[in-house]
Amino acid sequence: IEHKAVAFDVYQQVDGSYRRRIGAMIGATFFMVVLLVPMRMTPLLYRDGVLFNWRTWRDGLSFLYGRQGIFRMPWNHYKQFYRRDFHPWDVQDFDLIRPFRDEYQSGL
Repeated sequence: IEHKAVAFDVYQQVDGSYRRRIGAMIGATFFMVVLLVPMRMTPLLYRDGVLFNWRTWRDGLSFLYGRQGIFRMPWNHYKQFYRRDFHPWDVQDFDLIRPFRDEYQSGL
C-alpha cells in the first residue's frame, strides 16, 4: 500500500496525458471483462459440462456483476480513476493492512 502511487506518479511526470490514461484504462477493462474472463471461464465450464446450462450463467453473472459481485464491489474505487484530478492516495485503503498487522503483531 505504501508504494501504490509510485507508477502513477512516474506516469504523471513522464506523460501525464489524461486522455491516454483513460484510454489505457478503458482498453484494459475491455480486455479483462470482455476477453480474458470469458476466455478463461469457457473451457472450465465446458469441461464441467455446464457451459450451456442457463442456471450456471445466471448464477455466474450474479457472482460477477450482482449486488455483491466481484466486479461490482470495487466499482466506487474503479470509477474514481476516471476523475481528471484522481490520485491513488485519494483512495483510503489502510483497513487492508489491519488483518495482516493483527496477525503478525506479536512477531514484530
